[in-house]
Amino acid sequence: MAEKECIHETDIEEMKRRDQKQDDNHEELKAMVQELSAKQDDTDRKIEALWEHLDNGYQENLSNKVTDKLFEMLKLLNEHNFGLKKQKEENRTTIKVKTIVIVGSIITTLCTAGGLFYMAVENAIKNLTR
Repeated sequence: MAEKECIHETDIEEMKRRDQKQDDNHEELKAMVQELSAKQDDTDRKIEALWEHLDNGYQENLSNKVTDKLFEMLKLLNEHNFGLKKQKEENRTTIKVKTIVIVGSIITTLCTAGGLFYMAVENAIKNLTR
C-alpha cells in the first residue's frame, strides 16, 4: 500500500507541476493575445485615419482635376480641328479665286489677241477691197 501512496503522491506532484506550467503558458498566451489586440486596434485606427485622409475630398478633387484636364484636351483638339477645317476652306477659296483669275487672264489674253488679230485682218481686207 505504501507503494500506491508513493506513486499516488508522485503523480499528484507531477500533475501540480504540469498544472502550474499550463497556467504559466495560459498567462503567457493571454498576454500575447492582449498585445496582439492592442496592435490590431492601433492598426485599425491608423487605417481609419488614412481612409479619412484619402476620403477627405481627395478622391473627388482628383476626379475633378482629371475631368477638367480631359475637357481641356478635348477643347484644344476641337479648336485645332476647327482651325484645320477653316484653313482648308480658306485654301479652297484662295484656289478658286486664283483659278478664276488665271482663267480670266487667259480668256482676256485670247480675246484681246484674237480681237486685235480680227481687227487687223478686217482692216486689211477692207483696205484690199477699196
